[in-house]
Amino acid sequence: MKTATSGNDVKLHYIVTIDNGTEFENTHNASPLNISIGKGQILKNVEDAIIGMSVGETKKVELTPEQAFGERREDSLSTFPRNIFPNNGNNLKLNETIVGRKGPEGPPILATVNSFTEAEVILDMNHPLAGKNVSYEIELVEINKEETAHNISDE
Repeated sequence: MKTATSGNDVKLHYIVTIDNGTEFENTHNASPLNISIGKGQILKNVEDAIIGMSVGETKKVELTPEQAFGERREDSLSTFPRNIFPNNGNNLKLNETIVGRKGPEGPPILATVNSFTEAEVILDMNHPLAGKNVSYEIELVEINKEETAHNISDE
């Protein structure tokens, strides 16, 4: 039976729960996640758990904050002018998670609305799961490609 190895492109579903069992994210109601094992596209301990799995297999991975999204940092609050937000920030809600980008092509950045005034918005730049123990329940859906050894002498 074929198992996932480093270099494989795989599809997987996952459910992320936090300390108290609250579900944070679930891909079963959406498309599976596509990743290339060994490229650092997901948390290392989750990626390591996928190695050796077969299609249809499920596995649960429990992670401490240090293994997942780190501890919360109180120095991760940032202040922004309210007028840079769509609709001058009038649609923002306290404790709402928003997605921004550092530059037009930059990777998405998650932040939580900590507070706001007429002129400013204070965002908590910690990952929403920082400081929490998290569990990933992984289901391997598909192994799309197996990396093959390339021998220079074959050219």
